[in-house]
Amino acid sequence: VPDWAPAAFGQKPGNSVPHVVRMSLAQDGATAELSHTWYDHTMARYVSRLR
Repeated sequence: VPDWAPAAFGQKPGNSVPHVVRMSLAQDGATAELSHTWYDHTMARYVSRLR
């Protein structure tokens, strides 16, 4: 958990939690978006669909 995480997240900064990195590409192959998601695995499940 990053040190800037809000207290409402329920996990303390520095704790190990699942971390998902997603990268979207533009039509020319350049990176268009990069996002990081940390989630509390006791509260949610992460599902990703692959083509």
